Amino acid sequence: ADKNTWAIAHRWDLPAMAVLDFEPTAEVLAQFGPEVARRLRALPLAMHKGLIAVALEDAGDREVIDQLNFVSHNRVVPIAASAQLIREGIGKLYDRTEDMAIAFTLGLDPSASVVDSSEREVERLAREQPVVTLVANLISSAVHRRASDIHVRPGEHGADILYRIDDEMVPVRRLIHALQPAVVSRIKVLANMNLAEHRKAQDGRTTFVLEDGRKVDLRISVLPAVFGESVVVRLLDSSEGLWNLEQLGLTPEDRQRLDDVMSRSHG
Repeated sequence: ADKNTWAIAHRWDLPAMAVLDFEPTAEVLAQFGPEVARRLRALPLAMHKGLIAVALEDAGDREVIDQLNFVSHNRVVPIAASAQLIREGIGKLYDRTEDMAIAFTLGLDPSASVVDSSEREVERLAREQPVVTLVANLISSAVHRRASDIHVRPGEHGADILYRIDDEMVPVRRLIHALQPAVVSRIKVLANMNLAEHRKAQDGRTTFVLEDGRKVDLRISVLPAVFGESVVVRLLDSSEGLWNLEQLGLTPEDRQRLDDVMSRSHG
């Protein structure tokens, strides 16, 4: 474990782990869904007599532990772990399993290193419900976590998805290579881009409606890269971008001056 992990463990008198050298059972992993694990950066490890051991990036965060206790039938025993261990564990135990299931549903070979990128195929994939849901969840989660950007960075074995939160790039999941073109194509569809174009940069924009009815403006850039297409989605929550006069914190005197100016301008 790194110094930060040991510091947290020492401060809260908790156990710490340096490596994940075993695979939790399906029953244990089912205690938290993938979205909960990613959002709270929590990795369930084992259960015993009403207790569940959970590796946490910040094992001293009482709010995170309370949320995990709420969704689990077992009482959480926190274990300090590094951010890297948590990311790699979630990638291996949640992301890959979920992605392989989606690939099978779409009729794709999850282990394929070469994927059909013809316009007809990528258009089909972009409109399939599992892909639509996956991209929608990525956007909704980014807004929920107050991210300013979503980055899709292609690599040799898949694509890393990161959120920019408070100017820090936070890895949230890794896509298997077979799903990478489908996700990029879905984002292109949202921005009304040319699906057949893979060698030139494209820019677009759209408005995405969240489940609660809020609208989020998206500015989307797609760039060709060595292992596929790289994507940056900039998010602007319209409801947060517009403040009323009370939210601006104006003093009564400033408010009166503003009212006077507005009255003169309409006079």
